[in-house]
Amino acid sequence: DNPRLFVGTKTHVPLTVPMGDVLHDLLKARFDDEKRHPVYVFPAGRSDSDIPYVTTARGPLLAIEQATGVHVGLHDLRRTVVSVAIESRVDYALRQRLLNHSSKSVHDDYERDSDPETMRPTMNAIAKFIVDASIVAEAQASGANVISITDRIRA
Repeated sequence: DNPRLFVGTKTHVPLTVPMGDVLHDLLKARFDDEKRHPVYVFPAGRSDSDIPYVTTARGPLLAIEQATGVHVGLHDLRRTVVSVAIESRVDYALRQRLLNHSSKSVHDDYERDSDPETMRPTMNAIAKFIVDASIVAEAQASGANVISITDRIRA
């Protein structure tokens, strides 16, 4: 229902992707929060900022690093999406399209489906994998006797 067009991409090729259900629910919860900023879903961290909204991922990535001790960059997130997509059995062409990678051949250009809605199940599968993994990680961190099904299958 809510395709999003990204124009300033690395390849300079505009990319339209559907908003997955998890992201939609997260943004809706932020919008419905009574303490939210009246205009921006992601307001600036400081009220004296010249720009009243978040413009880079630097702050959230630094918070992840401080909480985990692991440095995370934007390309780490792209690699994570690819890894999760592979785990979720997303085929090569759809992974390539999801990351807006240029095609390797003219034939690939003809194979691309121009309807962004074809990526919605992929977006949802990737989000589900991440949410499920975070539930397991949270349970393990709390000391619960939990084993990740994915780890069990690989063993």
